[in-house]
Amino acid sequence: MRKIIDIGLSLVAILLVLFNIYIFLVYPHIFINNSKAPEQSNREPPKRTAYIDIGDNRMAVEVVTKQVDMAQGLSGRKSMPRNQGMLFVFNQPGNYYFWMKGMNFPLDILWIDQNFQVVDITKEISINDFPVNFSSRVPAQYVLEVNAGWTQEHGVGLGTTVDIRDALN
Repeated sequence: MRKIIDIGLSLVAILLVLFNIYIFLVYPHIFINNSKAPEQSNREPPKRTAYIDIGDNRMAVEVVTKQVDMAQGLSGRKSMPRNQGMLFVFNQPGNYYFWMKGMNFPLDILWIDQNFQVVDITKEISINDFPVNFSSRVPAQYVLEVNAGWTQEHGVGLGTTVDIRDALN
């Protein structure tokens, strides 16, 4: 019986690795970054900062629209100020994949649809979760990364309205 359980666990591990390889091959632009992650002191200033409202909460976000910046994300940074985030803006709704490669602090990820509603939340993602990929259960057009625990602390849940008009201008 123990041998059957060991074989089953091995098969699950193999399937997980194959799934990750498949995601990498199908969506390489999300994962590939041809440059090394810059050190915190050498990082460029944010490409563009805007303010968004999530329910009754206002926060500053770094707006990311270019593939190279999306691939870099928050990787290599030592931390992020408590009431800030990074907003990834995609051209159309889809199931976009994120991972924690090069991350130094845990995150919550909010998945936002084209109607500016939170449609999924992935909470408390650990820096030790790499190479696991994270995606919304339903298509999203905007993805917001915030410090782990932020959504819980601020009462943000599914269906919360997000005003990102300032970020889209």
